[in-house]
Amino acid sequence: AAGSAINGYEINEYGLMAAYSLLGVSNNCYITRADINLSELVSSVSRPTGAPANATIWLNTGTGTRWGAFEWSKSAGTFTNKVPTVITSTSDLSGGIPKTSIGAIGDYAVVATNVSNPVYYKNRSNAWVLVGSSSWQLAWPTISGTLANPTLVTGHSITINGSTVTLSGSNVAALATSINSASVTGVTAAAVNNKIEFYATSLATSNGSTVDGKIILANATGTILTVAGLTASTYACPLLQQSAHYTVPEWKSTDTTPRPTGSIWVKTTASNLGGLFDISAYSTASATFASQTTNLYENDQSANKNLDVSGGLNIVAGSYYVQFDVTEDDTATYKIFKRYSAGILDITGTATTATLTASNTFTISASVANSTAMSTATTVTLSGTTLTTLASDINAANVANVSAAIATSGAIVISHGLGGVIILKETAGTPLITAGITTSITTGQVRAGNSSNLILSNWLAPTYTASNTSPSADPTDLRYWYHGGNEADIMIHNGTLWAGYQLVSSDARGYNLGNTDPDGVIFSATAPTVQSDASALVTGDLWIDTSDLENYPKLYRYQVVSSENKWVLIDLTDQTTENGILFADARYIGDTTTDVVTGTVATTKSLLQSNVVDIDQPDPLLYPRGMLLFNTRRSSYNVKRFRSNYFSRTNFADTSLFPTLPTEKDAWVSMSGNKSDGSPYMGRNAVRTVVAAAMKSAIDASTELREDSRDYNII
Repeated sequence: AAGSAINGYEINEYGLMAAYSLLGVSNNCYITRADINLSELVSSVSRPTGAPANATIWLNTGTGTRWGAFEWSKSAGTFTNKVPTVITSTSDLSGGIPKTSIGAIGDYAVVATNVSNPVYYKNRSNAWVLVGSSSWQLAWPTISGTLANPTLVTGHSITINGSTVTLSGSNVAALATSINSASVTGVTAAAVNNKIEFYATSLATSNGSTVDGKIILANATGTILTVAGLTASTYACPLLQQSAHYTVPEWKSTDTTPRPTGSIWVKTTASNLGGLFDISAYSTASATFASQTTNLYENDQSANKNLDVSGGLNIVAGSYYVQFDVTEDDTATYKIFKRYSAGILDITGTATTATLTASNTFTISASVANSTAMSTATTVTLSGTTLTTLASDINAANVANVSAAIATSGAIVISHGLGGVIILKETAGTPLITAGITTSITTGQVRAGNSSNLILSNWLAPTYTASNTSPSADPTDLRYWYHGGNEADIMIHNGTLWAGYQLVSSDARGYNLGNTDPDGVIFSATAPTVQSDASALVTGDLWIDTSDLENYPKLYRYQVVSSENKWVLIDLTDQTTENGILFADARYIGDTTTDVVTGTVATTKSLLQSNVVDIDQPDPLLYPRGMLLFNTRRSSYNVKRFRSNYFSRTNFADTSLFPTLPTEKDAWVSMSGNKSDGSPYMGRNAVRTVVAAAMKSAIDASTELREDSRDYNII
């Protein structure tokens, strides 16, 4: 350990030293090794996992990834960086949106289970709304009155974007009702804290016809605005701006178009806490995830321009970029793309023969070198009915960098000579579908764009895992785990079944176990005098003495002896009476559905209130009420083994005993076992037992070692 020898350690390998010593008195020796990986017997609190598949992609949602979101304050004239909660489990979602139980009002959240990674804001109604959407714009007032409980005059009126609103009532609630009844496009109102608030979306038309997302307020008759603490003027709705860190939004009151509090600026460049993604791929050769910081770009052609001024030819396969505003509708979304290959773009259709319709049309536009712009869409009109004439028609359109040819298979191949982007759109008929240029092309180089476009590109949307911990796989079958730490899940027989310890209100001794220590078993090197929360001890409390690990678990129960409460040692060899204890596997994860490798493990504290057991539990009919069950599957300080598909009909064939198998078939199964007296092998003794069993198996399986004529020198 740390360079120091540990003599007598259970997982030391003494074979070579023994062989060296033997050869000092003999001229030959026979050596065999037990088939056991000793590194698996090093104590670990965490469950072992297997290595992920080569090239597994990981989006590290921890501190290495920044979403670049900044919230505007109109009064302060400043931006505040907002770090969202990153949701990586669908159990935290309802209909694809964060559950209302997640976060507080004013928080932000990213749904990383969605490949577009949408960003949501929690509004004053405790509802999550997509940042940039009209629902989000309505979460922030465009303008608010400054005076509470104003006395208004019924019949007075104001104009909103040219529409006259006549007040029916004398307070702000009536004013809000009158405004909403007027149905002004993109404009609504509400009375909040006895003040009037106006809301606008991007659909608002300040001149009554042109969409600009603004409100023009003015008094018509009377002084409603003045009395409510408002000024006649033009007000712009909340805005999401997605731009580089050096393109600062001009939203101050002195700027041309001020914006209200709550507007968001997503910095699409990394400087000054701007957007930056930590993406890595697993290499089986190095057994590590190789990380690369990944920048944000608006689209494929923008990525090409920034990464390769020649147009995309020189972008290395396996490079990444993150697209912002994925659906081009000014919402906060992020999508990861990976470079399929370097070099030119070649798209081969899936049809090797086709009957096309002459005069059908589609358009082509293509990227050019060192530019984010696409060429003007050029219409291609089919002159014939074959794939060959289609290729000729594409070439005749003379779109820069775009060409077409016929492969030896007969399929059409559409190419971009600079490795750039081609956008196609059918405008009459379905010639592209007929020619097999569709999203079903298995390379993934064709994807659906917006407005029925097809995007042809060497940038693909890969499959990846979003998590703040690196992805892994299940351990190999039969892998050992020496479970370290101080954890003990102890159940009790309630007369019918094995029960969670605190679910028994009166055990065989009459103790109410619901009052026992809130954390369960107390681990201490000295006899406890209070519970873990400093409450008084009660009869039924359990204590494991950690000062004597050689005899672990040295377990005591707090009980009444001759009218006196004291700690009484439990006999670990008693598996027959109500005061005894049984050591066996009973449960691990806390339910029968959660993955035992990647799922969240129920704490031993939570298991105090659970009766859930696995189907291989000890049969409760064979044991008396009051007996304890030390659950070795969930408890620590023993050696377990991963069993793939353990809860299967192969192992549990009797359908009368096991009518239903659990959803989760894998399991951790204790291997260190019990002594002949029923007490368990724990700690170093558990490890020694497993090693000795492997050595015995090696000898039993070798006929050469067991030859009668074999001579031995025992050292």
